[in-house]
Amino acid sequence: MSESATAARGRGRPRAVVDEGLRDRLRLAIGARSVNSVAKAAGIGEGLLRGYLQGMQPGGDKLVRLATALGVRLQWLATGEGAQTASSPFATALPSADLVRVPLYPVELGAGPGRTVWPAGEPVGHFDLPLATVRAAHQQISALAGFHVRGRSMEPEIRDGDIAILDLTRTVLPPHGRAIYGIRLDGELCLKRLAWIDDDIEISSVNAADFPPMRLSAPDAERLAILGRFWAAFDSRPRTVQQ
Repeated sequence: MSESATAARGRGRPRAVVDEGLRDRLRLAIGARSVNSVAKAAGIGEGLLRGYLQGMQPGGDKLVRLATALGVRLQWLATGEGAQTASSPFATALPSADLVRVPLYPVELGAGPGRTVWPAGEPVGHFDLPLATVRAAHQQISALAGFHVRGRSMEPEIRDGDIAILDLTRTVLPPHGRAIYGIRLDGELCLKRLAWIDDDIEISSVNAADFPPMRLSAPDAERLAILGRFWAAFDSRPRTVQQ
């Protein structure tokens, strides 16, 4: 066979296009999940997904399915542009991953001296929780929001640097019992225990030895606003959960 014929035959064979960027983004989004489970959630064959993980280029419909199953933005998956995940103001369930994605806000809750109030604005990220943990607690998923904790007044239950998850629908202090809330007090954000004591509201810390309690009388109640009831504190895994 002539050299020109061989070249012509070579030009007639389409060469596989390897998209290394997409391959790497897929691996990042899949993380510790199995390829089989992601393929099932996306409604595509496992072999096809493994091909994409080797650099094959998926069609547009497959990209949409994968982005939905992985809980990432389509633009990010396809091009690498923009944020990996949308910053939803509401927590959402990702049943395919057995996770709840909770928005994290650019606000710190003081567990000690209060933190200056920052405008809540848009979420700056998210924190994924096990879906089974949230369902077992009968929590309303869309009501959950995460905030960073700074200070030691709520230790050992809530530690400096934890992420505190609040239920933003629970903003009324019941007449009986004692519980931890995210509050705004005199223009600062705090995590504190609240309870009615006669006609006063007692505001206390877990670490009461270093942070003594205080009381607000009825005329001073306008100094206090409840942002939400504390549900759980997390570092990399569930630790403190308030029933």
